[in-house]
This record gives sequence, C-alpha cells and structure tokens, in this order.
Amino acid sequence: SVRASPWIHGDETGWKIAGTNHWLWDFVNQKLAVYKITRSRGQKIPEEVLGKDYRGIVLSDFLSAYDKSGEKRQRCLVHLIREMNRCRETDSSAEYLLASRKLKRILSDAKKLNQKRGVLAPWDFARRVRRLKDPLLSFALQPFQNKNWKRLYKRLLKYYEEILTFLDVPGLPQDNNHAERMIR
Repeated sequence: SVRASPWIHGDETGWKIAGTNHWLWDFVNQKLAVYKITRSRGQKIPEEVLGKDYRGIVLSDFLSAYDKSGEKRQRCLVHLIREMNRCRETDSSAEYLLASRKLKRILSDAKKLNQKRGVLAPWDFARRVRRLKDPLLSFALQPFQNKNWKRLYKRLLKYYEEILTFLDVPGLPQDNNHAERMIR
C-alpha cells in the first residue's frame, strides 16, 4: 500500500539495540506507516521499502540515501532553512547575510505562490513558478567565497530540481515534518 501512495515522507534516526548503533527508518503518509530498524543508513533501505520502481514522490531531508528513491523528490524546506539559521549563528559576514536573505526571499515567495494555487489562472501560476525556479538556479550558480555558502550552494545545485517540487504537485507538502513526528 505504501508503494501505491502518490507521495511518501521518509526519515531516519539513530536507534540503539543492546548498545549497538542502528537506524530507525520510517516511510509514512497520512494513513500508512512502515518502520524498519537496520544497521544501515544507506540507499538500499529506501529501495528495499519502496521498491526500485516506486513512481511516487519521496519527501525527505537532504540525506543522499534518498537520491534515487521515487520518480520525483521534494527536499525539506524546513531542513534547508534550519541549516541556514545554524550557519548564521556563527557567520554574520555581509556575504552570508546577503545570500541568506536572497534565498529566504525565494523560498518565501514560493510558499506564498503555493497559497495562490487555484486563485490564479493555471497559465499565470505556471508562469510564476518558472519565474521562481530560474532565480533559484541563478542563485545556486553564484561563485560564493564564504565557506558556509560554498557548502550550501553545492547542496542547492545538487538538489535544485527537488526544492520546489511542491509547486508542481497540488497538495504536496514542502517538508518531511510528518515523518519526523511519526518517528517520535
């Protein structure tokens, strides 16, 4: 049944069994949950649970184990913003602050646009989505000097097509918070 779901949230957390490190994985939607405890935190686990041919969308954090899961992916915006905020605690350089403001503006505009789905004409909504995705890619292609942004922009480049998937799929969440709540 999980494999038939149009989208699934995935997450994992550390789990000890008799003092040995394991991982508790969850793959959940609003009605179903599959949990798996294993020693591995690798790509084979999502593949085992969802199957190699899962055609739905996987919502997850930026762990590379999810990179080949599902036909499409939505990376968690909350994780991205949380990481940016953590970096800001130790980096108040002008370059970091300017870049942070730019990316947060793009993400904020995407969330606001998503709220206008159904209000805007479909052609206008699609045009506005394109007008957000282009600046996101341009932002990710900037040659940052700041060490934090060098790391973050590599993530943005790698996952560029998986950050705003929620704008392409009506009702798709922007985060994997549901999986985190279900793991707790």
